[in-house]
Amino acid sequence: MDDDPISKAVNGILNLFRRKPPAPPPPAPAPAPAPRPTPAPPRPLKKRIPLPEKPRLKVTSHVARDLLQNAAYFNTLPKAAAEYVTNAIDSAAPGKPVTCEVTLAEEEVTIADDGSGMTYAELSNFFQMHGENIQRKRGRTVRGKFGTGKSAAFGIANTLVIDTVKDGRRNIVELRRADVESARDGQPIPLRETAVDRPAPDSPPGTTIRIRDLLEGDPDEQAVRAYLEKLLGQHLRRHKVRVNGRLCRYHMPKAELTFAFKPPETLGAVIGKATCKLCVAPDELERDDNAIAVLCHGYLHATTLAGRSRAPLAEYIFGEVEVPGLDDDPGPVPAFDNTRSLGLNPQNPKVQALETWLGACIDEALRELAERERRRQKAREQRLLRRVAGRIKNFLDEDFQSIQESLPWASLPVARKPALASDAASSKTRPAAGRRKDPRRPSLARRGLAWLRRLLGLEKRRPPAPPRLPRGAPVEFEIRYVRSGVKSSRAQYEAETGVISLNRDHPQLRTAEREAGLESNTYKMLSFDIAFTEYALAVAETLGKQAAAYHRRLDTNELVQQILDRLGRRAADYLEARSPRLEEDGSR
Repeated sequence: MDDDPISKAVNGILNLFRRKPPAPPPPAPAPAPAPRPTPAPPRPLKKRIPLPEKPRLKVTSHVARDLLQNAAYFNTLPKAAAEYVTNAIDSAAPGKPVTCEVTLAEEEVTIADDGSGMTYAELSNFFQMHGENIQRKRGRTVRGKFGTGKSAAFGIANTLVIDTVKDGRRNIVELRRADVESARDGQPIPLRETAVDRPAPDSPPGTTIRIRDLLEGDPDEQAVRAYLEKLLGQHLRRHKVRVNGRLCRYHMPKAELTFAFKPPETLGAVIGKATCKLCVAPDELERDDNAIAVLCHGYLHATTLAGRSRAPLAEYIFGEVEVPGLDDDPGPVPAFDNTRSLGLNPQNPKVQALETWLGACIDEALRELAERERRRQKAREQRLLRRVAGRIKNFLDEDFQSIQESLPWASLPVARKPALASDAASSKTRPAAGRRKDPRRPSLARRGLAWLRRLLGLEKRRPPAPPRLPRGAPVEFEIRYVRSGVKSSRAQYEAETGVISLNRDHPQLRTAEREAGLESNTYKMLSFDIAFTEYALAVAETLGKQAAAYHRRLDTNELVQQILDRLGRRAADYLEARSPRLEEDGSR
């Protein structure tokens, strides 16, 4: 049936719409065997060329910049001159004092000494930046340590000339700022050598430093001398230093109290051997003198007050502490640097221990000073109060005498009788004599005749005379200042002793003392007023009782007013006479 042509035609049309399955891939041909590679001939080896080695890193110094940077630390003439003066003292032969002459002029400063001088080799070491001090290498204790002497001159000038003689040979060298600044590559700076080992058999050993072409003219001689005296201290007792011919002298402010301290064993293990001397001046010190000088082998390296500069009474403290261990400290943190700033490095362990100990020493001295000041202030107050009390006493004694002139009978329990006392004293030393006849007394015959006449009525009896009032004796008062407490009255009068006590604790007097002071007229006038009031009331009360007993009229209120007015005027005149004259503009 499939062979039917119609069926074949239909199937053919249907096959057009049917999906044919993919034809299978043809089989891959078998790979042909690879031919064997022919080995290449060996290449000749090339010789390896070594790379150039890099230079190793190392610390270097730019000499010119180093020198000028150190010169900046010596930015004043006193510092620069002191550097060369101390070098002269360091160069002194053992046991031989040095004389150093400092001459100041407009264009040049000269420092000449008669020390041991320098050889050419020693001069070369002198010009080595931060070179080791030769004297220290020899085991001597000197101030020089940092090797900055060659740069000090350039802090104030442009030229340094050194003329030195030793062992009969002279060397003269010169260094100029222009030569320093031209050495920009950091290479060594050449010196201008005027004389090299020139024979000088007749010249004494010594060194002369000439600092020329000063940056600022008109050198301050007084400032240089003051700085040298402070820096060299006790070395001036042995060595002579003159500035323009005037000798520098070691001196300290006047002291009226001195303390000596030694560190405890625990502290001595840290800072080594040390001694401290603190002094108290009678007057407030200047800023430069108000400090503790920190010395190493007698040389001043720093000043301090251990943080007590603001403490009460610290402005009277000065002194010195000798601590050689600070200069000999090999630690990585130095106790002080080469800036000559006279300051200590607070990061140094020895400095920390020293400052703590010095602070304790100053505190102890200040406590003693405060107690001493308290006693002195108390004694001063007593003197002032005694003067005021004495003035009040005179006012009251004189016033009561004026009362007795108008009221002769007036008296007080404290009346003194110096005449009776002198009579009693004289009666002990004078032999007793018979009773003397009173010339005013009538004779016995006259008295008998008068009695007979009255008896016979020939003479009338006279009325009895009124009793004669006794005359009051002089009176002396005593004024005292006491402390009776705030609640006590401001004054008290003791009739039996004549003592008027003024209470300093009373708010009135206490406020006047605090606000105005004991020396003020305010305090004096208040004291006068309190004492006058107490006196007036006591006198009025006593005389009022006497007047009643003697049948006399006495207005006590009026008497009090009269006394207060009279004494008030006298006190005002007294204070005005003792006060400073007022200027025309009304100000004191």
